[in-house]
Amino acid sequence: IASMEQNLLDVRLECERQMAQAREELQVQMAEEKRQMDVRLTEARAHMDAQIQSEQQATENIKTAIRQLPRLQAAMGLGQLIPLEDELMKWQDTALTENFGDCAGVVEAVIRLAKERLLTWKGVEHTLHEILREHERMPSTKKSLMDQCHRLFRILKEAQLTKLNIRGSNPEGLEKVIGILLSWQQQAMSHPNDVQACIVNKVANWPNLGPFDFADLDICLRLVDRGSGPANEIFLNRAKVIVDEETTAPKDFKALLAHIETMLF
Repeated sequence: IASMEQNLLDVRLECERQMAQAREELQVQMAEEKRQMDVRLTEARAHMDAQIQSEQQATENIKTAIRQLPRLQAAMGLGQLIPLEDELMKWQDTALTENFGDCAGVVEAVIRLAKERLLTWKGVEHTLHEILREHERMPSTKKSLMDQCHRLFRILKEAQLTKLNIRGSNPEGLEKVIGILLSWQQQAMSHPNDVQACIVNKVANWPNLGPFDFADLDICLRLVDRGSGPANEIFLNRAKVIVDEETTAPKDFKALLAHIETMLF
């Protein structure tokens, strides 16, 4: 009996020891898991804070771009050389990456486009001034005037294709262009008249000539190249109404004038 009691005691002690050991190991394991969870939570919190800060910075960069870019874009849309050049000067020493962060690429692309447009506009202006200076030096013969008008008309078309507003950028130059076109019209036509002058003025000032070229201008002028006489007076009066109509584009002149000619003659 004493031996049995001793054995039971030994078993109980062993069980208590194992339970104590298991409890200790469990506590150690729980402490380690808690530590790892705290580390993960700290890392997740730090990552979240960094992400929020990054998003806030991106938002600020976007706000900065939204505040500053429209002025440059407006200068391009205005179509005038000096305002665009002045606006680009403000961007010369701007650190794009520091000021715009992830938006720097977009801002850089807009600035590059503005610089390319400015360079193109300067080329158009330079060519225009060269032709005007040449006109002042050369005698105004019919042949020289036609050659200059061809070149000036190409300049007008190129200005429109590159969004250069010659009327706003160089109004004096445009008036000289119109003067040369009118001089050629006076010499090239058999019966120079007011309708022809109206056509020249409207074409030179029209913002989007599209497919209308110098050959079309010549055809339109010759369609209304008529002398005196009742029938011609009626034709010219009706032609002037068409030309003076604000919504009538130069590209429509030829068909409309030819229709009136067919109806009357």
